[in-house]
Amino acid sequence: IISFFIAIVVFLLYKEVLFSLASFVLIFLYVVFLPFVEKERRERKIEGELPLFLKNFGTLINIGFPFLESLKISSRDFPSIREEVEIIARESEKGRSLSKSLKDMYDKFGSINIKRAIAQMINSYESGSDGRDLKYLGGEMISNQRHKIKEYSSKLSLISLVFIMVSVVGPTFLILLSVINPLVFGNISFDYRIALLVLFPSLSILLFILSKSLLPETAFKEEKSDFSVIGIAYVLSLVVILNTSVYVKIGVILVLLLFIGKKTLPKIIEERKKERVENEISNALLIMSSLPEGVNIEEIFTRIGKANLGIISEEFNKAKNQIKGNVREDIVFEDLKKGLKTPLIGKVIDVLKYSLEVGVEVNKKMGEMAEDILNYLEIRKEMNSSLSMQKYSLMFGIAIMSIVSSNSLNVINNIEKVGAELINVIVAYFLINSAIVAWFSASLEKKNSNSYVYFVVLSIISIFIFYYFYK
Repeated sequence: IISFFIAIVVFLLYKEVLFSLASFVLIFLYVVFLPFVEKERRERKIEGELPLFLKNFGTLINIGFPFLESLKISSRDFPSIREEVEIIARESEKGRSLSKSLKDMYDKFGSINIKRAIAQMINSYESGSDGRDLKYLGGEMISNQRHKIKEYSSKLSLISLVFIMVSVVGPTFLILLSVINPLVFGNISFDYRIALLVLFPSLSILLFILSKSLLPETAFKEEKSDFSVIGIAYVLSLVVILNTSVYVKIGVILVLLLFIGKKTLPKIIEERKKERVENEISNALLIMSSLPEGVNIEEIFTRIGKANLGIISEEFNKAKNQIKGNVREDIVFEDLKKGLKTPLIGKVIDVLKYSLEVGVEVNKKMGEMAEDILNYLEIRKEMNSSLSMQKYSLMFGIAIMSIVSSNSLNVINNIEKVGAELINVIVAYFLINSAIVAWFSASLEKKNSNSYVYFVVLSIISIFIFYYFYK
């Protein structure tokens, strides 16, 4: 019905039967296949979250924590899995057995990995076994993710090459052809603006969006794509192209720099703090794993506080003082999590809290957690190193673009004098491409705030190289 209605509207507007029919077919296909695409996307997200979820879940089961509570706690930081667990929890409150809810969840998905995980959970629940098999399955899935990331890195090499072709070879060919034979394009300046400021950047963005869709899902937190850096690049491009005074240009640049600083500095500081905390987590866990059996909470906090682990030691010292001041333990643990503001350390604090509540040996559980977290940090490091090479290839492509463009204009100058308008459009093109590469590179790192830093650096480098070689 929707497809038919849109097709009628298109026909009334444009009086074209073929255009109307094409609209009907496209909308119909979109509506029909959208649910399947959404289901596949959701399954991919759950698959990405499963390894660490299973590791956490297995640890809590080993502690002896109730099955449903373990599900709820383990799924807190995994949005897609949390939604499914909330459904199970609601059904359980209505009196439905966990086995039946888990079996319904098993039938709901088509992914083999998700089915394996649910089958293992059902087996663990019905047999009352510990969480070792769940943790083993989580480790196996982590190995599969590593393999997929390496495959994606090789695909990204080809995408980097295509980007260089689109952003360097295409525009250069267009510039040369336009100047040598203007009759091919007619109005040169109009064609240049559309091609360099809209067409080629759009192709690059579409290429990178396609590339992002191929990126394997992992449990590492991903921020929503922030395209504001590209918007800033277009504002700067407009200032470069228009015949405005130098003072206006300087004013706009200063305002944008202030905006960038205000938007990025708090995030960068927060990310650096998070990195410092995560770098010391394994050391904190190793200290706790070496503690004697039967150690109390105050002694644990004292040991970590004296360990010189930066922010972690500071926050544990505050927690120790709270314990001495007879503050309730649940409040102390919540304040500790808020102070460190890292999901990874939050998991450690949860396991520590529940281990003390249940009365199991803290040192053994912290030793298990240390192994899990080291695996987590290792796969993240491998992922970053695999993708960083491609990120630098794209950045190198920006430098190549500047060199090729400047040398092309030097050749054109021997045929016909290049006007200032064309130079301004090319500089604007550098700004836009620098923003696109900066956005994509930051997306690969899952740190949107880095996009502004990359944009400033790439813009300066590309424009400097261009003017250095252009004579």
